[in-house]
Amino acid sequence: MESVTSQLGESCSLSVLDGRDTVYIARVPAKRIMSINLVVGSRLPAHATSMDKVLLAHLPPAELDAFFAGPPLPALTRRTISDESALRKALTQVRERGWALSDGEVKIGIRSVAAPLWNRDGQVSSAINVSAHTRVPKAELVRHHLPVLLDAARKISKFLSGRPG
Repeated sequence: MESVTSQLGESCSLSVLDGRDTVYIARVPAKRIMSINLVVGSRLPAHATSMDKVLLAHLPPAELDAFFAGPPLPALTRRTISDESALRKALTQVRERGWALSDGEVKIGIRSVAAPLWNRDGQVSSAINVSAHTRVPKAELVRHHLPVLLDAARKISKFLSGRPG
């Protein structure tokens, strides 16, 4: 994670799903005067960040159904996907391409991309992301930042699984 932040100059975070929340369990913040105030232990509703989408996309179907059976999902910004049908469609795309994007869904002006971290049982145990202000165009985030993040996710997954990547 430190390597991701060093290479990209952007914050890198790792989270797990805890019920209807995402919990940040590791974070390497970028060195900036202004940044989003997230620390280890921060909790966000589990549907708006790129890491949320990775984690939800890899839940077993019954667990995902249980998630959607809960209270309505809050719209954190005007861009938050809070409709079940639209979010399920987005989660299908995440599963198919292997990564997720969030653009202003948690906070206007913040974009992020995320990738899954796989454990030794072949399941997604957590997610890692890199976030940036909208000064980084979406295309650059995907073209330049995402490959660095996917490489880090592969290396961390290899370590977590005890198997070659």
